[in-house]
Amino acid sequence: MKKSKYILFVVGFILFVCIIVATVRINMKYPQVEYKDIAFNTSEQWQECCTLTVNNAKVYTNEEAVKIYGQDVLEVSDGTDFDIIEVEASVSNITDSTIPVYLYDLYLETLVYANGVAAEAQLLTDTPQLDIELMPYEKKEVTLCYVVYEGQLSKKDWDNISTKDFWLTGEHYPVKKRWMLQ
Repeated sequence: MKKSKYILFVVGFILFVCIIVATVRINMKYPQVEYKDIAFNTSEQWQECCTLTVNNAKVYTNEEAVKIYGQDVLEVSDGTDFDIIEVEASVSNITDSTIPVYLYDLYLETLVYANGVAAEAQLLTDTPQLDIELMPYEKKEVTLCYVVYEGQLSKKDWDNISTKDFWLTGEHYPVKKRWMLQ
């Protein structure tokens, strides 16, 4: 009995050491993500071929959204209270060739969650197409709509929702760039 406990202890210890070594090797190969916060109204490279600048951001309650976008905007919800965060941005091609830009790769994030572009609301903007082509050195103004539902935030945060609580992100590793909305 004593011998089997000893063998079990040695096997457990060896397994523990192997797990530690494997974890250290993985962490050395894939380091922790770095955060780079980009100030509001500042242009920064997004992807290899273009830059992004957040020019404006607004929060609309569902009542305000209906006035701006019409009754069709209510399709984003199944009766749950929601707000729409509208982001106006500039995307610029920094290459000498025509490139596709995929705006659906931009997410609205907080420290807790991320939301993609709300297709139902996006179709009602002047940028209904989320994959655009930019000619060499072309700059295009785009509008992106994100929906935030009441259940995604605490009651206190929901009552005081502001664009300063969110970032627009487009790259996640090894450097996560976060464009400030205010």
